[in-house]
Amino acid sequence: MPSGLALRVGDTYTPETSLPACPVAGSACSTGVPGHLSGLFPEVWSVSAGSCPDTPRSTASVDLRGDTPPASVTVPVGTVAVDVRLGGLPQAGRRVTATRAPSAACPAGETLTLPATSAGTTSLVLPYGSWTLSTANDVADVPVLLSPAAPAAAASLAVTS
Repeated sequence: MPSGLALRVGDTYTPETSLPACPVAGSACSTGVPGHLSGLFPEVWSVSAGSCPDTPRSTASVDLRGDTPPASVTVPVGTVAVDVRLGGLPQAGRRVTATRAPSAACPAGETLTLPATSAGTTSLVLPYGSWTLSTANDVADVPVLLSPAAPAAAASLAVTS
């Protein structure tokens, strides 16, 4: 999972918003991704990954009404097979950054730092949407689009050093 990946929740009465980190006395909160949500009123909630409400979205619905609410909810996300190469050889230990450009729905955009790559192809997880992947000393940034219809993509980043 990328560091800094936010969870957003909303329901019929509450606009979708990011949750603060737990513990927060008397307030809904999140321990992160994967993690735990606390303090939500019994209702049907949408849970989304990422800080931007752009479409397509990585979102799932969970019904917390009743005596036994579900123990977990799985939010669908996309995967990107990333390969970083120097002179045609795979490079391990590279930090890849995924950036979502600002839009009307997300004026600040979103930037996530992905886990370090291994030699060869590394599978990384991102919320659905249009992303630009980059790494230090890359020749060119690589755009990827993830959606429910196309949840997987591949990206090769060539680096100069």
